[in-house]
Amino acid sequence: MKRGEKSEQERRALASSMVEVQIDAQGRVTLDETLRQFAGLTPNSKVIVAGAFDRVEIWEPSRYERMLAMGTEAIAGDEL
Repeated sequence: MKRGEKSEQERRALASSMVEVQIDAQGRVTLDETLRQFAGLTPNSKVIVAGAFDRVEIWEPSRYERMLAMGTEAIAGDEL
């Protein structure tokens, strides 16, 4: 396996948590309770909606900032 690639088990676990959502007439999506809990979202909480190549991700702002920092550090480490 090449660096950065996910194992079959990791891809399967990730895929099992994905759900397809419908956009309503006002452009809104409803996330099920399991995903809201996993993401640390509460009713009326602020979120970050981020484009991620072929999908849209919805993040709790502090978690997004942590993940962004980790990704930035990983990229910088690759350049050393």
